[in-house]
Amino acid sequence: MGSLHRLVPFMFVLAGALAAPAFAGDIVINQQGKALGNPKAGNPPSAEDFNGSQWEISDWTLDGVTYRIPDVPQPQTLGAASVKAVYFDPQSIPADLSKGKLLAEPGNGAGARESLARVQKDAEAMPWAKAEAAYRAAVTFLDDGNPGEAANALGAFKSSFPKSKWISTATEMRARALLALGKIEDAKGEFSSLKKMAGVPEDVVIEGDYWLIWIDEQVASNKGDPGVLTAVSKAYDDLITRLQGKSQFESLMRRCQVGRASCMILTGKPDAARDTLEKLSKETKDERTLAGIYNKLGTATWRAAPTDKAAMRAALYHYLRVVTLYGEAAGAEDDCAEAMFHAGELFRELKDQGADWPSRARREWSEVVSTYPGTVWAQKSKEALAGR
Repeated sequence: MGSLHRLVPFMFVLAGALAAPAFAGDIVINQQGKALGNPKAGNPPSAEDFNGSQWEISDWTLDGVTYRIPDVPQPQTLGAASVKAVYFDPQSIPADLSKGKLLAEPGNGAGARESLARVQKDAEAMPWAKAEAAYRAAVTFLDDGNPGEAANALGAFKSSFPKSKWISTATEMRARALLALGKIEDAKGEFSSLKKMAGVPEDVVIEGDYWLIWIDEQVASNKGDPGVLTAVSKAYDDLITRLQGKSQFESLMRRCQVGRASCMILTGKPDAARDTLEKLSKETKDERTLAGIYNKLGTATWRAAPTDKAAMRAALYHYLRVVTLYGEAAGAEDDCAEAMFHAGELFRELKDQGADWPSRARREWSEVVSTYPGTVWAQKSKEALAGR
């Protein structure tokens, strides 16, 4: 690709173009749904769509996309407000980046970090690839159940790549690590910092506002403080009001509604919460939101009739549904971990329903520990396994 950027006399460019193979590059979808790089590309692009693309993306940040096109030596830019999606030519993605991502999936954090470190040291790797490798390497510590190292590594990532498109996700993950360490105010400070970052889009700032409310909900829930929960519910209401009429925030608004229902459960109104959640389940198809809905629906059903076995079985069904149907949804980790933990509790409580139910309880808790080691539910599962 580099030879295509040299300035050569027109005649040689023309002759080269006639003999050269089809150009292959990356594809950007703008806010109007138009493909840039290869105007004929689909969304998402097919493997063939990358052939003929005239764009080679060097970086993708909060400011937008930086790219090169043939025969133009200066890098070009497309502002973030115009970018809807970016698709990299599979042939241009560093092999070690792909390998690192694959190794991270089954929880091989050390192996993933080794591969991702090679990308960061590769002089020929594009800036976008180095940033992604650094972010993914940092997150593996959280997946390994090491929130301390995760917080340090994610902090280093944010310092090294302050404009990376991964900055908001890194902020969320670092806040989660700090929460796991019991550093509540530091976690809240992470999300508050988003408002101070230059170039951070509105949706990222509003997402940060949501997480600040969510943290307050978790703290109030652990303390059983009804006064704070009432204030949290109002905060969710206020954010819902800000989001109404903005279609791009529909999923986030639904998550706020789930949070408000959670506050209803915790303040002794599980029946009303259940009605709200059942209605919400029919109004959204977003899997992350549905994971939250059915997780809280399980809790509302159980809290409404805590000793009724039929209600407990219904609650168990909701909890199991979370992981079975939405376990792969990005962002649903906390709800999946919580649902699995409560499923374990119900298998234990309903031990007379089947000879293997006590062992199924332990299996649920063991899976929380192995699959979601960086969550508070992993610690609760360890305690349940220890009989505490």
